[in-house]
Amino acid sequence: MSLTESFAAIVEPLRRSTVQVRVGRRGFGSGVIWRSNGLIITNDHVVRGQDVTVELSDGRTFSATIKGRNSQRDLAALQVDATSLPAITIGDSEQIRVAELVFAVEIRAEE
Repeated sequence: MSLTESFAAIVEPLRRSTVQVRVGRRGFGSGVIWRSNGLIITNDHVVRGQDVTVELSDGRTFSATIKGRNSQRDLAALQVDATSLPAITIGDSEQIRVAELVFAVEIRAEE
């Protein structure tokens, strides 16, 4: 397998698990499908306001409910009425090596 093919195999699941989050007409940000039952994690500053919608990588759009938020950590949990979504695989932070940590931080910065 070439380096390009290896990279594509890593990135594709991330692409499917990343969503676009919109709040009214004001703006948008991104989030990640945390659980296949519709739990989505995004930044708290993204969901300031009402009328939150989420667009999946396949183009489907859902209204979202803010289930929780932590402004100090800049995190928010959203819920959409959907199941069998492509949730991201959560890693074990105890198993990350130094080089992997840099890669993980770069990926999370894109969220």
